[in-house]
Amino acid sequence: MTDIDWIESTRSSYDTVADSYTDFVDAAIGHWDPFVWAFLDAFAALSKAKGPVLDAGCGPGRVTAHLKDKGLDISGIDLSPRLIEIARTHRPDIDFTVGSITQLPVDAAHLAGIICWWVLHHVPDDSIGAVIGQFFEKLQPGGVLLLGGHLGSSTHTKTEGYGGHPMNVHMAKRPLEDVAETLEENDFVIDLQATLDPRSTAPSLVVLAHKPM
Repeated sequence: MTDIDWIESTRSSYDTVADSYTDFVDAAIGHWDPFVWAFLDAFAALSKAKGPVLDAGCGPGRVTAHLKDKGLDISGIDLSPRLIEIARTHRPDIDFTVGSITQLPVDAAHLAGIICWWVLHHVPDDSIGAVIGQFFEKLQPGGVLLLGGHLGSSTHTKTEGYGGHPMNVHMAKRPLEDVAETLEENDFVIDLQATLDPRSTAPSLVVLAHKPM
């Protein structure tokens, strides 16, 4: 699958499911583990007042809004125009833009922080290093990166979701050590890494890292 293939299929899939996906996110947030909020709050504390922050793959913007309310100068990008429309309607005070995590719309060393929250599982293995490398490039020295996503060791194509709508998206559940290795290969320093609900049917991983000064 080429970069164009997976990007376009992800865009069209989330345009199709955008409204039902937003309902899913709104319901899921109410059941998030307290540790998830703790990671988000730690990211906010480390990024606040240091410069602009980007939510890379912001979806309907719910996490973006939470971080905005924590005092961050944050904006969001997402592949799906419909999800961006929903995010703008919900929070018109935040700059939401259609865009790709493969081409962040900022200059090098511009950002104090990047959050990429449950997004990287859609990126194929042969593109993940380039995405992480670009995160490094766009962060200021000392800038913070927060990743959250699915934990596992499997890859498949998701063909249906969020109300039974058709989808065609890459799904890669990765081991924590693989994600950590990719970060370190791209010169990030890992500050904290954790698994959430490792014995459940939907285990997760969270990693907090920074770009050295």
